[in-house]
Amino acid sequence: MVGPKPATPKAQSPKPRAIVLPARGDATVRVDGRDIRLTNLHKVFWPDLKITKGDLLQYYADVAPVLLPHIADRAMVMRRYPNGAFGESFFMKEAPSPRPPWIRICPIHHNDEKVVNFPVIDDLPSLLWVINLGCIDLNQWYARCGDYNRPDYLHFDLDPSPGATFDQVLESALVVREALERTASQLLRLTPARDERRRLERWCVPRRALEHRERRAG
Repeated sequence: MVGPKPATPKAQSPKPRAIVLPARGDATVRVDGRDIRLTNLHKVFWPDLKITKGDLLQYYADVAPVLLPHIADRAMVMRRYPNGAFGESFFMKEAPSPRPPWIRICPIHHNDEKVVNFPVIDDLPSLLWVINLGCIDLNQWYARCGDYNRPDYLHFDLDPSPGATFDQVLESALVVREALERTASQLLRLTPARDERRRLERWCVPRRALEHRERRAG
């Protein structure tokens, strides 16, 4: 006996974007009460995919609600790609000048007594500002600005070397996990993540730091 056919699930409509950025040229946009100058929006960053700088900015604007809690209140090391993803890149620590007055700064003392003024990306305007500098990937400190000598998570980045397979990367990740569970199971919470470049990342959040943040939030 044949039963009734299951109902076909209705396709969900995509959520409207919180902000739609211009796609070409230069533009000044107002976001959360702040004016941000965006430049060279039509510049191609990924030629094979025809993805532009404007597309990159729109992507970060779309994911900002999920991303910002993980990078807020941390000094940001900028890696800038002025000629796109496959061009030369360079690292930059000191927040460039001139810059908007609302960009928050995290001054960090280095061993040579020099103070480096890192930018801090706490909100969407700051995020769009740093991406407009040509930053593709974000490299935040693993410690918060107010206690920058005390990291509150660890990050194991497993990149396959020439001749290695991704299966070997997965095997290595299991070894890392087993070692951490054996030696620090009460201190760490493990969170795996994989990216499109076929590498595996494992993030470890010290439980003590997590519980301290949760107590403060409560």
